[in-house]
This record gives sequence, C-alpha cells and structure tokens, in this order.
Amino acid sequence: MIKTVCFILLLISFSIYGQKKLQISGGIDFYYGLNPMDLNQEVVPIYVSSNQLNSASINLGLVEFNYKPSERTRLLISPAFGSYMNSNYASENKYMRWIYEGYFGFSPKTKTKQWIDVGVFSSPFTFETPKSWDHIAYTRSLAPEFVPYYITGIRYQNQLSERIKLTLFLLNGWQKIEIQKKIPSIGSQLEWRKNKNYLNWTTYSGNEHTARTPNWGSRFFTELSWAYESAKFKTQSCIYAGLQQVKNEGFKHWWQINGVIDYKISLKSDVYIRQEYFHDPNKIQIQTPYSASGFSGHTFTLGISHTMTNHLLVRLEGKTLLSKKENELFFFKGEQSNFLPLLFANITIRF
Repeated sequence: MIKTVCFILLLISFSIYGQKKLQISGGIDFYYGLNPMDLNQEVVPIYVSSNQLNSASINLGLVEFNYKPSERTRLLISPAFGSYMNSNYASENKYMRWIYEGYFGFSPKTKTKQWIDVGVFSSPFTFETPKSWDHIAYTRSLAPEFVPYYITGIRYQNQLSERIKLTLFLLNGWQKIEIQKKIPSIGSQLEWRKNKNYLNWTTYSGNEHTARTPNWGSRFFTELSWAYESAKFKTQSCIYAGLQQVKNEGFKHWWQINGVIDYKISLKSDVYIRQEYFHDPNKIQIQTPYSASGFSGHTFTLGISHTMTNHLLVRLEGKTLLSKKENELFFFKGEQSNFLPLLFANITIRF
C-alpha cells in the first residue's frame, strides 16, 4: 500500500514540480539501539519511537509533498514508514497506517492570515515530534509518548499578530484517524514568539469512552512549553497535566515535567542533556503490573550530535529509565527490573 501511494504521489509531483507550486522535503532516521545489561532485549517497553533493539532499524522515513496551487488553497500529503509507524499506528485501519500527515486547506479571505484545514495533522502537543531531526535529543522523552502524536479533524489557524498565533481544533478524539461515533473533541494552541523566546500553550477536552475503555468519560489536558535559543545555547522545557474521568471513581490525574539543554561545542557539534519526571499514580497512561501502584519514574538522557553536512546528522546517546521498585516494567536477564539503561547510535538523512 505505501509503495503504491508513494508512486502515485511521485507521478503527481513530477507533473507539477516545474510550476514551483510544490515543495518536497523529508528524511530518513536510521538507528541502532541496545540494552548494555541485557543484549538479548529486542523492544523498549512503553515507547513507540526508536523502540527496536539489537537490530539496525528505520525509526521514521517520510516524504512531504506540500502543494500550494494558489494563495488561498493548500494541500499537504506525507506518507511514512518505519518502526515508529508500525508501533504507533497498530490500532488504525491497515489502509491508513502510512499517513504521517495529510490535509487540504483554504483561506477564507484574500490577503488574510487565516486558514481552515481538514485532515490528519502532526500533534501540537510538546516540542518532540516523530521527526528526530526537528528536536534536540535523538530519542523522545516520555512526554510525547503519552499525548497524541497525530490528530484528525478540522483545524483553524489565525496569525493574530507578528508574535501571536492561535489554532483551534475540532477533533476525532485523542489519537485516531478512523471516524469515531461520538461527540467530537476540542483542542487549542496558542503560540507566542519574541526574539529568542517561544511559548506554546495547548489544551484538549473530549470524551474517551470507547470499547477498550468503557469506564472512561471526560478527559481534560493542558500543556505549557518554553524554548530559548542563542548562537551557542538552546533549551526547551515542557510541563503538562491531565484529568481522566473514571466511572464510579471520579477524576484521576497524571502529569510530567522535563527539560533539555543543548550546548554547541564547535561549529558542527553539540552536546545535550535531558531530565524528566513522569507521574501517573492511577495507571491512566502507563500500565504497571496488577499488584503495583501507578507509575512514577525518571528518565535521564545524555548525547552528542554532529552535523556532517546540511543533509547528514549523526548522534550518539545514552539514556536511563528508573521507576518505582514495585513497578518492575523492565527486564534484566529474564527477571523484572525497575531500571533500564539504553544506548543509541543514529544517522539521519534530510532533504
């Protein structure tokens, strides 16, 4: 299916590329990961990004076709493949598992900064996307793993001023492409930029009652992110919290906070460090063993990246996950453990 779609898109792109109305971009993210304490481990639990171990894998390969036939219409289609797509789209209809992003949009008025789009969008929540080349660290923190990586519905965007942009969403649920037979969810994003600073505030509200979660009701979620970048230094931080209504139990909460710092040690090389705490005492997002309480854990990441060319990026990264002793989500020599060390090597090609 993915090969057929890509072939059709390439034929279309060749026919209109000369009109300078089409922009093509993309990337391929190759990686090799391992657990140095258990070389037989093959999968990283509770992650969908870069989650394969002991084998050379592609986390994400995608091509983005961005077509703008006029000032008031636009079309974006981005087919993708890789271990991320296999893991994160497992619950989707098999004919939709290739869609990283795809939407059609129009501007309601001439010479306006408003857009209305319909389709599948990359998530506005947190800084970290599946595109590893778009953020500081190679692997994702727990934060984006437990918010939608993609959303489906209607999006309204309005550039209110040079510094402020507002986006509103009417959504098909928390993370689902196939149409859900329930009242749509709503979301919002408010972005503010000034000089070297960037602030991002997002919200989500919807009913999460499904066949898989029959006891769930309303969900409320909010997130605040901040970024700063100078010639030598970059930092990003993210904090969010959610409330999930559970039948006969009221509202249950979860939250997380993380921060990452990047320092340029040479013209083409950077070192980065990230710390995170994730707290889910009611097992809303992370399922722990039946006899254990909810998840509380830290992640620590240290890495180095080197930009070999404008199109080639190489990174080495070490990462540890440490949860409460009773959680024992990980394995060491066949036995359960609450500690997981990981090493990654990554080569990314961008175009």
